[in-house]
Amino acid sequence: MSSIFVVANIASIYIDRKELINVTEGALSKAAQELDENRYYYSLPQFISPNFSGMATVPINCSDAGSTFRRELSIFKRDREIEIIDFECNGEDLRAYVRQKSKLLFELPLFEINEFTNQVSVSVRSIYLS
Repeated sequence: MSSIFVVANIASIYIDRKELINVTEGALSKAAQELDENRYYYSLPQFISPNFSGMATVPINCSDAGSTFRRELSIFKRDREIEIIDFECNGEDLRAYVRQKSKLLFELPLFEINEFTNQVSVSVRSIYLS
């Protein structure tokens, strides 16, 4: 009987983790659309290092991207708080570290565990498509 509780809790943790990754990816994808218009219209495309296929990136406005990311996460957080540990933007890439605490489906009194924390790192790169 207890093995069913353990399996159900592990499945719940996995589903919550996938949901957190999906929500974070969605918010970062929306944030990556914040175009740095000065760099985009008034400078030549900046090519990134050759180890990344030599693709040109779309310049991102970091301050607007940070605001958009926070706004998008607040829309999706539902009843559980999503904590932003770190948000990084270098003008071409976005990276976010987020954490979310959740309750277990079945409390395990033997181990005194009733909640878990998922922490994920997600990154996005905006590239030119030709």
